[in-house]
Order: sequence, then C-alpha cells, then structure tokens
Amino acid sequence: MNGHRHDTKIIKNPEKPVSAHASNHNLNFEDCHTVKGNFEAGEMSGVGYIEWPDLSWYEGEVYCGYRHGYGMFVSSCHKVAYLGQWRMGQKHGKGLILYDDQREDLYDGDWVAGERQGYGLRVYPNGGRYIGSWVNGKRVGPGTMVWPEAHLYRGEWRAGVMEGYGEYTWGAFLNKQLVFPVENIYRGSWINGKRNGPGVLEVGGAASIEGHWKDNLKHGAGSLICGNGHVLRSDNLFKDDHLVKMESSNLPKDTDEVKPSAEVKKPRKRFKKETKATSLQKTCAKKASPHDITIMSDKKDQQHKKTISSATSEDKYLLDTRSIPIHASCHKIDISYHLDRWESFGKVKSCNQSCEFYGKSYDIADSAQGLTYSGGCYVHDMEGVSEREYEEKWLDHAISANVLYLHQVYTRYSQVACDEQPNFSTALVRLMLWQLYRDCGIHTKGVSLVQLDKMLAKNPIALIEFPHHPLELLHFWQFLHSLLDVSWVLYASQGVGYLDTRGVLGSAYYKLVMDDIMPHAYNHTGSVLFGHRDVLPLTAVYLLYKSLGEPLSARQFLLYSCGLRNAPPLPESSPPCGSNAVAVGGELMYLPEGSSPHRPQEGPRLGVGPTQVVTCLSQLCPGIKGEQGIIVDMEYPLTFLEFYEVLLLVEEWGIRKEADRNTRLAAIAVQKLIYETTHGGATSLDMRSTSVVSSRGSRRKKKKDN
Repeated sequence: MNGHRHDTKIIKNPEKPVSAHASNHNLNFEDCHTVKGNFEAGEMSGVGYIEWPDLSWYEGEVYCGYRHGYGMFVSSCHKVAYLGQWRMGQKHGKGLILYDDQREDLYDGDWVAGERQGYGLRVYPNGGRYIGSWVNGKRVGPGTMVWPEAHLYRGEWRAGVMEGYGEYTWGAFLNKQLVFPVENIYRGSWINGKRNGPGVLEVGGAASIEGHWKDNLKHGAGSLICGNGHVLRSDNLFKDDHLVKMESSNLPKDTDEVKPSAEVKKPRKRFKKETKATSLQKTCAKKASPHDITIMSDKKDQQHKKTISSATSEDKYLLDTRSIPIHASCHKIDISYHLDRWESFGKVKSCNQSCEFYGKSYDIADSAQGLTYSGGCYVHDMEGVSEREYEEKWLDHAISANVLYLHQVYTRYSQVACDEQPNFSTALVRLMLWQLYRDCGIHTKGVSLVQLDKMLAKNPIALIEFPHHPLELLHFWQFLHSLLDVSWVLYASQGVGYLDTRGVLGSAYYKLVMDDIMPHAYNHTGSVLFGHRDVLPLTAVYLLYKSLGEPLSARQFLLYSCGLRNAPPLPESSPPCGSNAVAVGGELMYLPEGSSPHRPQEGPRLGVGPTQVVTCLSQLCPGIKGEQGIIVDMEYPLTFLEFYEVLLLVEEWGIRKEADRNTRLAAIAVQKLIYETTHGGATSLDMRSTSVVSSRGSRRKKKKDN
C-alpha cells in the first residue's frame, strides 16, 4: 500500500535494538513509523499501536513484529478498515472488513491466510447481499444471494457462480406470518450461473413447467400444468425456449384461450416485471425479450452483469399460445374423473316407491311431468343429449355459479392464521383446508378428513404428491376437486341433492355450498391456527406426529398419551418462544421472539388417564362415537390438525385437573383457618378435613402398591 509495509512484518529495526525489559516505548524509526508498544530483542510483541506516514494505523496484538491476535487496521488512503483476528500479519479467523465509510460495502465472517474462507456475509455496494460458504475468496458451496431487485437465489455455488441445485425466486420479500405467498420461482439444476438440466418453473400460480433447460432456455422433454390443472406432456415439448408445434390430438381437451376470471387476483406489482419476462406468452413469442440477472464479480468485488437472452427459433417450431389454456379460468377444471365415478357407481336407478329429496316427498306420478329419478336427483329429460353430457353440463354450471364465492373462501382461509391482512396473493395449504372442513362440520357427517385426503389423492387429475402433508400447497382448481369429492361422499352417492337444481353431481355440489359452506365458513373452531398458533414450532410437532404414524389412529394416540408405548424423548428444556412463519420458497420457520402464552412444558400430563384422553378424542372427532355416544371406532384416523388439537386439549385438561385439585386443597385449608380463628384449637371440622385428605392419600398408596 503506497510503498508502506502494511501487510508484512511491520516492526523490526535491527540497527537499533531495544532492551527486553523496555515497555511502553514511543519510538520514531528511520522509515518514519510511529510505534507504541512492548519490544523484545528489537521486535515488537504484546499490545501496541503503529501509525504509517499516510496516517494508516493498526492497534492490537503483535507477535515478533507481526500483527498476530486481535486487532484493528485502518487504511486512510483506501478507506478500508478491518477489525478481527490476525495470524502472522494476515487476516485469519473471524473478522469484519469495511470497504467504505458508509458500511454499505463489507464482509463479516471467516478468513484464512488473508482470503475469505469459511462462512461469511458479504454486502455489496449496490445493495446485494450474500451469506454462505467461501473458498479462496469466492462463493463456493451452499449460500444465499439477494440482488438489489429483491431476486433471491438459495443453493449451491462453484467458483463464484450458481452451480448445482438451487432455487431462484423473483421478487422475494420478508414474510413474518403463517401464510404462503404465491411466488415466481425456479427449482432445479444450474451450470455456470445458468439454468441447465432438470428443473421446475412456477409462474405466479398461473402455470408450472417441469422439464429440462439449456443455457437458461427451456429445451427438450417436459410437462406443462396450466392454471386450471390441464396438463400437457411431450418428449419434445420445447425447443430453444419455444413450444414445439404439436398435433391437435396431443393437446388438452379445452384448447380455447380463456381470459382470467375477474375473481382471480392478478400478481402483485412487485411480480409484474418478472412475470412478463418469464410468462409463457413471452417465451412463446417469436422474439423473446432478454432477461437480465445481475451478479457480483468475485475478483474485485465489482458489479458484473450477465445477460441471459432467449434465442429466436424458426417459425415452424412455434405454437400459438391460444392452442393451450395456459391462462384459462381456474374453475374450468377437468371433471371427467368425477363423471366416470358417477357412471361406475350406477347413474340411473328405478324408482317404484316414494322418494325423499331434500325434505320433500315425490312419487312415481312425477314422471308425468317429464321428471326421472337419477341417482337420487330429479332432472328434466333432454332429447338428444346423453346422460353424461347432461351431468357434465349442469355440474359445470354449478361450479361456475359458485366460483366467485368459493374463491373468496379459498383466499380467506389461506390467510386464516394471519393477524394482519397480507398485501400479496396467497395460496391455500392442506392445513387450512382441514380448518375449513372442521369449521363447516364436515367431519361430523360420517366421513373423516383423512378419508377425504385419500379420495383427493386417488384422483389422478388433482396431481397430489403428499396426501397427508399439512403444508402441501393446493391451487384453487385442486380445491374445487376436493369440494367435488366432499359433495360426492356426503350427498351424490347417497342420492341427496339441492332442490330446484339439475343433475346428480351438480345438485349435490350446490347442496354442499348452500347448506354446509355458506352458513358455517368462518365459524372457527379449535386453537391450533389461532390462540395456540405459536405455542410450539409446527415443524417439531409434525415430526412427532410422523414418528407415531401418518395418519395416526385414535388408538395410537391413546397409547402414546398414556405412556403405554415408547414415545420420542421430550427435550430437556422448552424451546424458545417465537412465531411460526413462512420463508421464501414456502419453507416453514420459527422466528424467535418474546414470550408466548400457554407453553406446555411436557407432553400429556400423568394425571390425565385413558378415560379423559378418550373423552378429548371423541369431543374433537365425533366419528369415534356411535349413535348412542358409545366408542365404536378407535381406529379413526387423525390428521395432523386433529392430532395437535387433541394434544392441546389433553394438556389443558391436565392443567385444569391439577388446578381443581389445588383449589380444593386451598379451600379446605381456608375452612380450617376460619374455624380455628372463630373457635380456637383443633375441631371436628379439622379432623374431618384431615381424615378426608389422609384417606385419599391412603387409597392412592394402596392402588400404587397393588
């Protein structure tokens, strides 16, 4: 640095040796160094202060003339300051370096022989940040990078660029609530800073592309999931980022372009730029717009831009976006699975006796009015239309007629665990869907929530990956498939429907919406997503649930709660207080913060016996009991939400029981004190109270001995 020996052996003057006993010397050497410190055999050791002619200075520990130990160095001409550990004149260990006086360009982390190596935080002058692993001054290994535009990459690095598996999110932001945002995100393989290899691209909840990438361009085999659940698969789906022209027979049934419905919220403003750059309408255009990703150069910590441009392919490979319903209305779902189930169940039944339909009685005379009985629902005959077409028409009508209200329900329940209204689009997860069904009392109608999960997973059109996972994201079209399953098992399969509506499936769907969802939605029950939402980390409770069995039966819970089987060991100390929140990429985390109300220190208390546990189970899961209140089904499966609710209820029961016992003992003591004060000395009341307590103690001792 300017000819001054800032980074070498700094204090040594063999021509002027200093006594080993000298201390606290203030010397001016011939090379104009200003020194304060301890010297031994002409070399500085201990703690000292050195100042160079350019006013750069060092203060800290020194060994044999080298900066060694802990110290601070400030370079006045380069405006660089380092505070941390040194080893023989080089930065080594933990240290913070500031490259400007505004603290906007810095590195705080591990050093080895003067190079950034280990784990550290790098803040770039343009606002970008990287935290993760370093090797020889470059980003290598796992790390997270945030660009000034709020784009975020979390994954593997090599030689300073993205390489390996990583997740790139456009328009990331900090979320401190238990709500899942709709994100634009790519998950997959990277090579030399570009998307290469297999990956999945999710575009703002409107579409999902799974396939292969080549130099940031979609290329080769893949599958495309549209906004309404339609799927397009091909071994040659993309070429140079453009859809390959396909035969009409390979396209989905709904091939008309449908404008997004008014009830579906558009992506929030922060997604606007990125959505344009990554939407399928752009990638299918003849000239794709370039998309810039700005990263930081490792060599001199300067900003470096790499432009990823989409190559233009020949027109013969292009496919008009109107050929695929990428942005079709989300309620235009494929209902063929539900129609097939209806047909296989037996769609037409003869009716030779009076039939009850939604509270009114009809008989065979109704046939004179052109009515027929079809699976329990009366419909008008339509000449020239097959029964399947008739069912399809009226089921589609029932879905369309209720889509605005149901989308509102979907949105509000996706935000049901929020204390503040989010300012971004949100997505529903299975945990919130369970809450909706419990609020509407679906679990009290002879069907368990686990059974509904299995029905939805059995539907190949619904594309369910993890049938019982509480945090699996469900798009609106998947939510509609679940409602169709509920309406089928509760009403359509039982020959019950809604009055003045047509079609078996459509009538049952109407009845579910009108009689179950509309009157009871938002009448929240339970406390897992409300009062006790942040009592424990949800991830920890879910791991406990999985370790006992997924899905867990009521019998298994009883055995666990009563200690009749080996359960996972409880932590020695309670976890820190905090709140459950969703990080970028949909990862659930637990943010430590202040105190949390009602924190259980143990599992179900020993004072709660099997009878009380079964009472708690039957209270939250009525399907366990028969018609006369007798326990008939201890194999009833519990979802994670029900497991957690029962666990909290058992805990509260134990606390309440212990509090009642303490209250009774306190009341006896107060009575004794009052009687002694008014009458003096021991009394028959004292003896009676004492005998009651002692007799209870003796009975407990006998039971314990037995």
